[in-house]
Amino acid sequence: MFNFFKAFSTQQSPRLTAFPASQVRSICGLNTSEHLITRQLGFLFSQKHSNNGHLLQINLHNHHVEAVHKKNKDEEKEQELITQVTDSVERMVTKHPNSLFIGVTPTQKMSKGAGLYPGHGFSFLTDTKGKIQGHVSKRPDTLSIVGKRNAYRDAQFEGKSTSQMLDEQMYVYNSTFSRLTYDIGKWRERSLNLEGSYPLLIVQLPLGPGVKVSSNDYLAREKELIEHKRPYHLFPERKPDGSVQRPNNCLTAVAQVVLGYEYYSTLCDSMYCQQALVELVKRVIENPDNFLEQTRKLNLLEGVEDCPLKTEDYLGTFLC
Repeated sequence: MFNFFKAFSTQQSPRLTAFPASQVRSICGLNTSEHLITRQLGFLFSQKHSNNGHLLQINLHNHHVEAVHKKNKDEEKEQELITQVTDSVERMVTKHPNSLFIGVTPTQKMSKGAGLYPGHGFSFLTDTKGKIQGHVSKRPDTLSIVGKRNAYRDAQFEGKSTSQMLDEQMYVYNSTFSRLTYDIGKWRERSLNLEGSYPLLIVQLPLGPGVKVSSNDYLAREKELIEHKRPYHLFPERKPDGSVQRPNNCLTAVAQVVLGYEYYSTLCDSMYCQQALVELVKRVIENPDNFLEQTRKLNLLEGVEDCPLKTEDYLGTFLC
């Protein structure tokens, strides 16, 4: 797996088939600033709740990209540009108090060469004053390798049929948990280095009737997750008897704190990140119909193939 992460820096620029730049820049009714272009779609999820949920698609503005690529830019100016983006996203978030947020950077199809590159998932809450709490963003500490395990790797990552599985070894790493500002910064960094647009996708759900998550339950599960710090491995593990254990990655961490121990095991952990976002939200809200309609407006799942592994393929629950 180490080689998988390391290889990204030497591969051809990937792109997303679902979000061509021309589509994003031609959309009307966007909230724009010098740094970001944001499309925000509201959706109903319960007759019992007076507030809507929101689906945000955030892209870097061309003005920001041009400022980054200007010559003779010093480190202070670069840090200022990063801060402007992270602050802008955080301001969007803090406008929605007492809410659950689930965010992803999408899994990518490569424009040249076969295969996929994994995205990233994270989640957090805001309290009644809009302050961020309970942020969960699990990443591998690539400088701290625990060992190797047999990987049950989705063949989509090599551009092959989903009916095939790649049998190989993967590295297992100690886990690290990043802050929201880091997640935004990593999204910005990748977006600047890709052709076309690379959106940050965030769903905001006001806590209360119609949302099957409470702040107390979420924060208790977040505390347990951080304390245990189970090692990270991107792919499912193949045991000697042929059975499969779940991966232990960013999506399993988000699913555990959002859905809970007893529910998260029904979620396929090898999905495209944008597909996992949709599945998580579907399970959390009372009525997902309007939400799914809005995801179609953004072509959120265009080009996404179903994960070949099903719940019954896995051995047990959250194990490492």
